[in-house]
Amino acid sequence: MIKLRVEGMSDQIRSFLQELHQNPSIEISQQEDGYTIMDQKIESCSKCLVVYSPQSRVQILKMTTLDGKVINIPLLDAACVQMDEKSQIVFGRNYDIFANKKRSHQNGSRKNEIK
Repeated sequence: MIKLRVEGMSDQIRSFLQELHQNPSIEISQQEDGYTIMDQKIESCSKCLVVYSPQSRVQILKMTTLDGKVINIPLLDAACVQMDEKSQIVFGRNYDIFANKKRSHQNGSRKNEIK
């Protein structure tokens, strides 16, 4: 468990902690918001406990169609944002493990056609 203390402008702190909440490897608990006075300046601060549980960078997004078929989409560095009770946004990077083979195959066939 990590103890985290963030100081600065309240909107930047809120934005930073919101980014942390979106990371599936990080769980934030016991968050306390307050203020500090240093050199006659008032700054916002936030303290919290962070549990860091690194996950595999590849996660599988599973979607079910209306007819019951399951679609699996592998995503690299996926994240999920809950928009409201019924909807969420899932984003990440998709990759094609055969992409280089396709390109080299296409390039090879083009060379043969040119000759």
